[in-house]
Amino acid sequence: MYFFSEFRNLIRGLLSGIVVLLALASFFFAFGPQEVSFFGSTFTAPLLSAERSFAVLVFERMWNDLVPSGMTMVVMNPLDAFMAQVKISLFFGFFAALPILLYGVLSYLFPALYIHERRATLRVLFPAALLFAGGCLFAYTIVIPATFTLLYPYAESIGALPFFAVGDFIALSLGIMFVVGCMFLLPVCMFLLNRLGMASAEFWRHNWGYALVTFLVLSAIITPDGSGISMILLALPLAVLYGVGVVVSRK
Repeated sequence: MYFFSEFRNLIRGLLSGIVVLLALASFFFAFGPQEVSFFGSTFTAPLLSAERSFAVLVFERMWNDLVPSGMTMVVMNPLDAFMAQVKISLFFGFFAALPILLYGVLSYLFPALYIHERRATLRVLFPAALLFAGGCLFAYTIVIPATFTLLYPYAESIGALPFFAVGDFIALSLGIMFVVGCMFLLPVCMFLLNRLGMASAEFWRHNWGYALVTFLVLSAIITPDGSGISMILLALPLAVLYGVGVVVSRK
């Protein structure tokens, strides 16, 4: 009965996070910056705007930053543009609601942890958020543009027109950003496994070769451009983060 009671607390905490996630996603989807005049002063405020919502602005910025010049945007079905904005809104809603979701999970796990394990978990929350954001930013600025730039010449080599479907573009871009963000949490996972007694710093140090091969394989799967350049661009920071994880696990 105690287990079910604690499990209900977990569900309750996660539901709170999901409600916040959906509320924020709805805000990003339906609201946008608009100029408002008030007593002779003009300022920008978030107002209802279907055509210039935050999701639309983010999509336009992503298209300009990530897609090589000369690409043509196409909509394959009536739902493509709508679902693209929904995915963008959910992605940023998830990122903004992540602290609440983590709190719901940790409040469920804390009773089963020792005091030093709780402290170690709390210590990594802020670095974890920074690493996840850094991974998303690295994917956005380095990995995705390089992948798209290296892949599209294959279309020209066979005489195909370089089109890019809206749904595929958003799904691929956000998917790579999310996966790379999670991969950048590597030193946090190594630190926690060390503090929980599941892996020592010596274990990480002796198995660096296997880790490097794993990074190369995962990077090749995430960035299938065929040249190996994007794979190396992603594997190198992961190797550096592995070294950071080895260092912090010794402390």
